[in-house]
Amino acid sequence: MTTFAVVATDAIASRIDHDYVNDIDHLEAILRLGGCADRSAACARVLLDEAGSLGAALAFGEARLTRLGVAGGVARNLAMLRSAHVAALRRDLQERPWIQGLDALLDYLHATMAHLPYEVFRVVFLDNRRRLIRDEVVHRGTLNSCSAHPREIFFRAIELAARHLVLVHNHPTGALEPSREDLAITNRLVAAGDAMDVGIDEHIIICR
Repeated sequence: MTTFAVVATDAIASRIDHDYVNDIDHLEAILRLGGCADRSAACARVLLDEAGSLGAALAFGEARLTRLGVAGGVARNLAMLRSAHVAALRRDLQERPWIQGLDALLDYLHATMAHLPYEVFRVVFLDNRRRLIRDEVVHRGTLNSCSAHPREIFFRAIELAARHLVLVHNHPTGALEPSREDLAITNRLVAAGDAMDVGIDEHIIICR
């Protein structure tokens, strides 16, 4: 381990007893560990000013990180860190029914969707024991608009032999209440699922 990595790790460890280690400390340490020793503090502040939070900063793609002054190698390291984090959260979902692992499901969905600047509609496909088969984004919308087509969703459910679905979409605006369109889409999909013996277990809205 390089000297700057040791220093960064020790700096975080020295504050670990506090209830809260702020985002700037975390991000600066991550940037140092990734190889951005000289400009870690400045880069961390730029990223947080742009993103607003540590989670949002880590959700930035490699190209956007590079535009904000993060060196290419460090940007790739941050992208890999986020990917590993999401993969670890996803693994928890494969080991038990989602209802028993609701916190794990919400953590996973928040990590993958909460900080997107556009709206996406995701479907979590479950087997007859409500264990994860796959989860897929079925539609990417604009900031305020997203639609889902029952034919596409249930065709995919049949392909995967899924018996239960969890519907998920995010609200980039931060509004937690379902819109009129959200309720209409849910009702359409529930009716289609009833006709095809595929249950809609839940429709979850993800916000920051």
